[in-house]
Amino acid sequence: MRANRRSWLTRRFVFLSEVLGYSLSGAIFVGLIVTLFIRVDITVRATAELQPTCHDVTHPEDFLIVEYLAENGASVIANQPIARVLLDPVAQQRSLARRQLLDSVSLLEDNEADGSAAALIELKRALANLPPIEDSKSIITSWSGVLRHEGAPWQSRVMSGGTPLALVCDFQTLEMRARIGESDGGDDIAVGQRTRVVIESLDALMVGEVAEVHRNEPYNDIRLEFSEIPSIVQGHFFEAFVGDPNGDPLVLQADIIVGSRSLFMEMFGRGEHAK
Repeated sequence: MRANRRSWLTRRFVFLSEVLGYSLSGAIFVGLIVTLFIRVDITVRATAELQPTCHDVTHPEDFLIVEYLAENGASVIANQPIARVLLDPVAQQRSLARRQLLDSVSLLEDNEADGSAAALIELKRALANLPPIEDSKSIITSWSGVLRHEGAPWQSRVMSGGTPLALVCDFQTLEMRARIGESDGGDDIAVGQRTRVVIESLDALMVGEVAEVHRNEPYNDIRLEFSEIPSIVQGHFFEAFVGDPNGDPLVLQADIIVGSRSLFMEMFGRGEHAK
């Protein structure tokens, strides 16, 4: 009786061992097949500052600001006038003289003292004798976005041609400019490749593409461009642009997808990836 029971247990053990062995073999085989078909991204990492695309508004001739037509932080569109300026040198000097006389009149009116009345009358007479301000020219922006300017210092002197009179930034399109060495995968980067960046502080993920590649051995200068920006990210850059333009830059790591390969090669080999 005991011998029969021992024989039954032996056969049972052998059967279970065979089932377990076949199951493990099948699982390993299926796993290997799956790893051959599943593709994983091959990425190159770039570290750079994430920032909005910005453009200076300039004029080629020397100019004197008459007034700004848009406030700091205002949204502007392409071809919108944002400032009036004087370009004629004589008109510029007359305008500066007028401003100096106005400042002097205000100073005397605010600080009445003995003998100041006569001086005030003379200043007002000189102000009235100045010719009217000649026609000014409107400066337009070629870009849409948010405007920032610092008018007070510029309104007191003539600015050289080419000097930025305003800055327009687009928070719906962000960019990163980086330099990557050839040995770090820079040679695998090409225009049009997808890229992604995570802003942990804002809990935001953005997807973009490689917009420019400039190969300068042994480095590659690249520009990554991101669109469809979440509102929380746009708000962050707006506050930094208008409220604290000299704040700390947002330096992040972006993953550029330069190709893919099978999960099997990712786990067990170092084969060339398919682009």
